[in-house]
Amino acid sequence: IQLLKESDVIVLPSRYEGLSMFALEGLSTGNAVIFSKTGGLTDLVDGNGLFFEPQNIDSFAESLIKISNFSKEEVIKMKSKSIQIAKEKYSPFLVATTLVTSSGRDVPKAIIVSEIILSLTPIIFAMELAESTTALLPNTKQAIPIIV
Repeated sequence: IQLLKESDVIVLPSRYEGLSMFALEGLSTGNAVIFSKTGGLTDLVDGNGLFFEPQNIDSFAESLIKISNFSKEEVIKMKSKSIQIAKEKYSPFLVATTLVTSSGRDVPKAIIVSEIILSLTPIIFAMELAESTTALLPNTKQAIPIIV
């Protein structure tokens, strides 16, 4: 997480990727991104980075060159956009409550929320450690009933 906090750009060259924890941590710690245009990664880039075609070295090289030519201000905007995407789409509390409402499980919702929050501990940790995102997760400080 410390390396992500100290970085400006992360790169994830993948043939196929679902919803990558590394990618979410990268967004949560305020990094611009360069991702393969595949799987769940396509939902994570919206003004905060660039795509390249999987297994296409020329496309990958073009993305690296393009981002290296961006101004400092452009990169800062992309980094801010990454935090915004993480906050609006992937905050652990938001994901947990969305899953609870659509789970269909016949157990108390408090148990489901606690299970989901615990499974998302790495991303919560990343978001809370990132100086630029310290105010990102006020809802995780909220009392959530956890039944053990």
